[in-house]
Amino acid sequence: MAIDEQLQSLVYFLTDHLFAAMEAGERIRMATFTQPENLGELSGDDIMQEIEQLRLFISDLSDWEEEMVSKLIQARKWSNHLREHDAFFKPLIDLFNSATHPLSDIAAQISDHHDRHFEGGDHPDWFINSREILTEKSAHGQILALTTGPMYLVGGHVRLGNITELSESYLSALETRFPHLWLPAEDVLMDAEAETEKNISFE
Repeated sequence: MAIDEQLQSLVYFLTDHLFAAMEAGERIRMATFTQPENLGELSGDDIMQEIEQLRLFISDLSDWEEEMVSKLIQARKWSNHLREHDAFFKPLIDLFNSATHPLSDIAAQISDHHDRHFEGGDHPDWFINSREILTEKSAHGQILALTTGPMYLVGGHVRLGNITELSESYLSALETRFPHLWLPAEDVLMDAEAETEKNISFE
């Protein structure tokens, strides 16, 4: 199909935000945390180091959540522009908007909670439980391991696996609809390098 420059820009920015959201989501999905079972036998400094590692783990998850939600909200905006240009995507855009609608409401909440862990605000258990992170504990209740995975609740509301699968389907549909706009990142980089070399003059 013929495509004008405006539509080309829409597709570019939409795919860029979807890719960025999926990258952040993949970091969340792969995140793990472990602690030694004999935590009570460690020195005070070592215990503080383990506590700091837990704080950093939760902080990273919070950062990636904020990034993912931000990019998905931007993708929603570009999707609504695309809807005006190509009726083919209306059903998929409606599904995408419906699935990501809660993110607009929880974006502020994610930002608000971001700096409160271990700073007199939220206890890490609140974050762990609200995201339904798989937790392995010792007989004394000490956290031994934390695992995220596709059942992780982004912002405490949206399943990571669901939104990731929908984003993948969306990207696949965009690739099918606009194959001539779809270049892998490596190809784009190679084209840019080739163009740079072509424009270099040697004396």
